[in-house]
Amino acid sequence: MEIHHHVALSKQGVEKVIKNLGLKYKYLSNDITVIIVDINESDKHWHLVNDLIHEEQAVNLVETIFNRSEILNEPWIRLRQRFRQGFPQPETGWDEITYKNYCPKCGAGYSQLLLSLLKNPEWVKRTF
Repeated sequence: MEIHHHVALSKQGVEKVIKNLGLKYKYLSNDITVIIVDINESDKHWHLVNDLIHEEQAVNLVETIFNRSEILNEPWIRLRQRFRQGFPQPETGWDEITYKNYCPKCGAGYSQLLLSLLKNPEWVKRTF
């Protein structure tokens, strides 16, 4: 198991530190004022990047990554999509026409009827 961090830091003041650590980084899309660093907690520089995250109040997206044997040896597994695109339609009341036989208080008993999106999703490499 590995804990992975996808960190967005303000370029000002930290780019030089990240460069000096020898870490790879990229700019956020067309915004050259924000740099993105991907780092695992097992990296020897993690504690320094963690300090930067707290000092700079950086955005830090955390993900747990399991290797194949860890996944195959567990009795339970949770799959989730890594990318969301679009919203159920109509924008209000979609849950009432999408599901039947459910408890409005706790949601137990959901049975899906249909799901409508405004347009077909563009999945590319962003499925699971």
